[in-house]
Amino acid sequence: MNGANTCSSVATQTISITNAGVCNLTANFFWQPVNSSGSVYFSNGNSSGVIPGATSTWAFGDGSPNGSGSTVTHVYSTPGNYVATLTINNNITPACISTKTAIVTSCLMSATVSANTNTNGIASFTLASPGSTTGTNYFWNFGDGGTYNATGSAGVNATHTYVATGFYNVTVMMINPNTCSTTVQYSVNISSVATCSANSNFSMVPTATAQVWYVAPAAPGSIVSAVWNWGDNSSSNTLYTNHTYSAAATYDICLSVTVTCGASSTTCASYAIYKPQQDLNIIQVTVVDPETITGIKNNFASDLRSTVSPNPSNGAFNVSLNGSDLKGARITVIDLVGKTIFETRAEAVDGKVSKDIQLNAANGVYFIKMESGGKSLTQKLILTN
Repeated sequence: MNGANTCSSVATQTISITNAGVCNLTANFFWQPVNSSGSVYFSNGNSSGVIPGATSTWAFGDGSPNGSGSTVTHVYSTPGNYVATLTINNNITPACISTKTAIVTSCLMSATVSANTNTNGIASFTLASPGSTTGTNYFWNFGDGGTYNATGSAGVNATHTYVATGFYNVTVMMINPNTCSTTVQYSVNISSVATCSANSNFSMVPTATAQVWYVAPAAPGSIVSAVWNWGDNSSSNTLYTNHTYSAAATYDICLSVTVTCGASSTTCASYAIYKPQQDLNIIQVTVVDPETITGIKNNFASDLRSTVSPNPSNGAFNVSLNGSDLKGARITVIDLVGKTIFETRAEAVDGKVSKDIQLNAANGVYFIKMESGGKSLTQKLILTN
């Protein structure tokens, strides 16, 4: 503009802004089964270098039309492994495109339960059409507090003895190695049970604390009265109690019980009650619930799902944990006398905890306790170095 004469002129020219040949795009994605009906969730959330205006295209590997968007859910019609491909295009010049391919396993699990019962309260359960059982974990809950856990074909069949008649809601949760899970329910009618009997068996083990032993009744749930004879001319008239010995020796210990149905039983056993060190401290015996010996309880109602693989293990294994609103977990390994031999914490990534563990311990059976948000789940681990 030339000022006072208000004369003006405008010149316009188009310029092109590109990425100057630099493409920092790396496509990546994660996936997880949504349910046991073949639905799988995909997300490109762990890709890098994605700019506004980019497009994501999904090929699911089953011949179906491609999907689009940063997250998609796809339903596979048959179970199996599929090669899924994500292609991200930043839609700039020069072209900036990245592709990621991964093998995805669809989750299709379904089964039905059948049962055979007899007059002794024994019920035999069978899963029909459970699909592949390789590596699948089965968690049975028989509706009366009894449970049974097994892996592989051993978990397809289960047998349980009921002590009272009535209808029981039986559930079995199936979890395969790909953390795909489903739960099947069944109602069984127990019309007759075996003659009333009492179980007075018990076991004793030393604890990690010097001069302290645990005594665990085998079946405390139905006991209404109990008498302990400690073998040193003393007794206790209650099931859960404490007793102290003044000297290490072999004692004939007896437990007499009466159960809710009226039956009574007495069991005696000799135990060499000893001290780790020969000193003047007394030896204390504490009667505990059997679950207290390992410090763990089977929280079947929890929505946590876990796998331990490989199992049996030579000491190197992976613990995987899934559950709603999962943020992280505490993982503890406990031996058969209740001693914690390993403990760690692991944070959740995309709603899943996965922790590789190297355990240096003797061959044998251990318990892995996983805790998160006030819920817990346990798995049995077998070490075979």
